[in-house]
This record gives sequence, C-alpha cells and structure tokens, in this order.
Amino acid sequence: MLYFITVWIFLSITCSIVGTAVLQGLQANCFVRAGDRIIVAIWLGLVILAIALLTVSFGLPLSPWVGAMVAASLCGLSLRSKRTRAEIARLRLQFAIFERLGLLALAATIAASVCRQVTWFDTATYHYGAIQWLSKYGAVPGLALLNPQFGFVSAWFALAAPLNAPVFQGRVCAAINGFVLFIAVLHFCISLFHLAARKAQQSDWLVLIFSLLTIPALLLLPDLSWILISPSPDIPIIFLIEAIAWSILIIAKPSTENPSTIQTADLMPLILSTGAVSIKLTALPLLFISVLFYCGGRGVTWQRLLAGTGVAIGLLLPILALGLLTTGCPAYPSSFFCLDLPWSQTLQDTTTMAGITRVWGTWLGSAPAGIHPLLWVVWQWVSIKRSGKVILVATLFSGFAIFYVLRAAKANPNKGLLWVMTLALVGSGFILTQAPIMRMGMGYVVLLPVLAIATFCQTKFQVMARANTLRGDDLGFTNLNHLKKWPILFGLAGSIAMGLSNQSIQTVLLWPPLPHRPDLLQRQVNDVTYFSPAKPPWACWAAPLPCAVKPAIDIKLRDPSRGLGAGFVRFVPR
Repeated sequence: MLYFITVWIFLSITCSIVGTAVLQGLQANCFVRAGDRIIVAIWLGLVILAIALLTVSFGLPLSPWVGAMVAASLCGLSLRSKRTRAEIARLRLQFAIFERLGLLALAATIAASVCRQVTWFDTATYHYGAIQWLSKYGAVPGLALLNPQFGFVSAWFALAAPLNAPVFQGRVCAAINGFVLFIAVLHFCISLFHLAARKAQQSDWLVLIFSLLTIPALLLLPDLSWILISPSPDIPIIFLIEAIAWSILIIAKPSTENPSTIQTADLMPLILSTGAVSIKLTALPLLFISVLFYCGGRGVTWQRLLAGTGVAIGLLLPILALGLLTTGCPAYPSSFFCLDLPWSQTLQDTTTMAGITRVWGTWLGSAPAGIHPLLWVVWQWVSIKRSGKVILVATLFSGFAIFYVLRAAKANPNKGLLWVMTLALVGSGFILTQAPIMRMGMGYVVLLPVLAIATFCQTKFQVMARANTLRGDDLGFTNLNHLKKWPILFGLAGSIAMGLSNQSIQTVLLWPPLPHRPDLLQRQVNDVTYFSPAKPPWACWAAPLPCAVKPAIDIKLRDPSRGLGAGFVRFVPR
C-alpha cells in the first residue's frame, strides 16, 4: 500500500510538470481554474509519459532506471520553459500543509480500499506477461508467435513496465489503474468543491454525475472490480472518455480570450485521444471526434489540418511500429496493412483473433432454425449477459436524452454539448457493433445520459442560485477554508487505520503477489525452450519468461546468439 502511494505521488508530480508545459505551449488559457489545470495537466503528462516509454522500448528494456531517466528527461525539458516554471511555483504556493495532507489522505484511502490480489484472467494470460517482456527486453520482434494475445500492444503496459522491478515479484502490476482511480476521485473532489463554492460549470456537473455512476460500479460490482485491480487498459479508457468530454465542454465554451489562443487549445482533446488509442483500440471513436473537433470545430484551414494530422501521426507512430514489430500488423487484430515479415502472424491466425475479439455475435452460438439471427443474438445477449442488461437500459435512456440535449443546445451557446453528444453516439455505436461488454463500453454508454443530467442540473442550479442571491441566501455554503482541516485529518487517520486493520503488515507495504503456478512444465519447440502450465487454467500468471500455453508450431529464435531479446521468427525449412 505504501509503495503505491509513493508511486502515485511520483507520477502526480512528473505528469503535472510535463502536462503544464503542454498547457503553456498550447496557451490553453481557457482552463482558468487551478483545479482544472491540475487535472488536465496530469492526464496530458500521463499519456505523453506512456508514449515516451513505449518509444524508448525499441532500444532499451523498460527497467526502473530507464523509466526514471525517461521521466527525469521529460521533466527537464518541460522546466526549460520559464512560464512552466512560474506556473509550477504558483501551484506549490497554493498547496498549503492541509491541501497536501488531503491528497495524502485521498491516496491512502484509495490504496486501502483496492489493496486486493489481482484475479483478472486477462492479466494471467497476457497483461503481466507483456509487462514482463517490456521490462526485461523492451520491444521484441515476433512476440505474438509465442502468445497471440501479446499482439494486443498497449502504451499502458509500457507505463507499468518500469514499476515491475524483479524484487516485487508481480505485486505492482495494478499500480497504474490505482493511479487512474486516484485521478478520477481527485477530479470528482475538485468538481464537488466548485459546486460547494457556487462556481460549478456544466463541465463540473458532467464530472460529478459521471463519477457517481462509474466509480462506485468499479469498486463494488464484481465483474468490474476484478478489472480495476489489474493493469487492464480498459480502466484508463473509461476515464479518458470523461476527461476528453469534460475538456471539450471547457474549450468550446464561449470566451473573451483571443480566438487564436482558443484554437490552439483545441489540440488538447486530440493529444489525449491519440494517447487513448495508443492504450487500446476501443478509443478510436475518441480520436475520430477529436480530429473533427480540432479540424472543423472553429473552421477548417490547411494549417489546422496539417497541425492536427502531424500531432496524431507523430503520437501514433510508436504504437503502430510496435504492432508491426510484434505481429506484422500495425492495428492487430485488424488485417489492415499487414506486412509479410519473418515474424508476421498468418492471415488465418489474424482473422481468427479478429473474430474472437470483435464479432460478438459468434460468442453466443448460432440461432435456431426459423428465428431471425440478429433478434436471437440480441435476446441471448440481454438474457445471459449481465452487462447486456445494463448497456441496453443505458442505450434506451440515451434515446430520450438525445432530445433533451438537442433542445438544451438551442439555448446554450456552448457548442461543446453537440460535440459530446456526438462522441457518446459514435462511441456507443462502435461498442454495440464491435464488443458490447461493460468494461469496454461503460464510458461511452453512460456519457449521453450523464450529459443530459448534467445539463439539467446546471440549468436548475443557475435558476436556484439566481433566486437565492436576490434573497441574500448563500445556499447554505459559507467560507469553506476553515472546513478543510478536520475532514482531512480524520480521513488520513481513518484510511491508515483501515489499511492496518484489514491488511497484513506485508500488504500495507505492497499489494498481494500474483497467484503462483507450481505445475509449470518445461517444453520446447524447435530451439525455443519455454514454460507451460501442466493443467487448467491455461494461464501463466507470474511464471518466468518465456511462458506460453500454445506457441506457434513453427516458432524459432530470430538470433540464437542473442537469445530471447532478439525475438522470434517463423521456421522456414531449407
């Protein structure tokens, strides 16, 4: 637990510095409030750090020392800007002792509440294995020949790799999703404070409602809490959807700022969405809408088209290159633009994996004779899958929400409403047709109902505030500064007490280790010697490298003199 708090503080500082430099470079003055700038800076710094680590993995293994050097280099480059140094200095002055204790209490509470053993099966099959390979060898050619699921490359695994020092024995692979939860709860608290101070905007209401729907679900529902306690890329995508929608509402809000300054801030959702796609391909709707928002939201010009295209391609190149290096396909399991390389997956293997992951109707079997296949699949999905019921209810509610948002948009000068509504519709449609699973689609399917509720609350709150101001009523809120002290101290003491009472001393220091496989057998294919489970469940968990269940029958070492780090190729008999 204490290790994760330390990691989260380190990531918060690093990402804040890097993200602040991006904010200053884009002159994003539309983010006026300090809390808003902190949140967007952390998200920007997080995706840039993940992509930078992924890029470095092509030349170096992502050991803790390499990760620290990458973080230090990014911070050094960021602090070369005088404006960045000035903003960081102002931020330090704003964080008095009780604000810092508050952040520590928040981190301790979250760490204590999620300090459980990783049980998510995808972590056993490929998440942790991918992290191990990046940590020990960096980017490895043909790794998908050992396990086809290693073809699901992600910058999220690159971010986790430097934290995976051998001494921790698989205990820290879930630290990054804990950090995402920390950011999400912090964002909720900042928005709640804006509401209490009678300064809430529509973007704050969106964060409040979104958080109240998603965070309890991730903590309490078994199907989702298993995923939260893992390095699954699904978790950051959920909250990046929230962050991008929130940033669009702020950027698109009419302002008296210089229009050219606002237009440069339009790049921010594009940077965040490109980082999201580097984490997982389910973020493609985010990228699509962010490109349209940047290139067409305030008028199409050649300069904006070139700038947007350059940023997107530049940030996507590392993940596309890693896909080619791992599988021969830049967007695996899609067969689009696959190349015939010595380590490429066969077209049949790629097509099979695409069918397993994307053609969700095949998960439920074939329809009986005389029944329409689509209707049968939908009925089976709703009746068998618990997530299907939730997604169906959210989709039906979204239909009613569309009319309310469209009506509200006519009277609202903030065109961000229409952009967020479009994002919700495109994202929900993408998930429903590709893989309607709650962990993949939660952020999209709840976004439109959240937007409608946020719009309603903002409208009603403004009316109430205006009426109560005329009566001299402050809605029951007074100066909040004197209220910070005791809740922070009680929260800090309570979270530490909860951690000490519910967990062993070893767990207070670290999370529990991954499950151990004592039944590993040593097998060999050609010149590749590997470990494999002797019985179900067919998963490696924290087994030594290389571990595989069923590698390609024609796999061999790419360069036996260099060992595993040189990668794998297909054996071609002479």
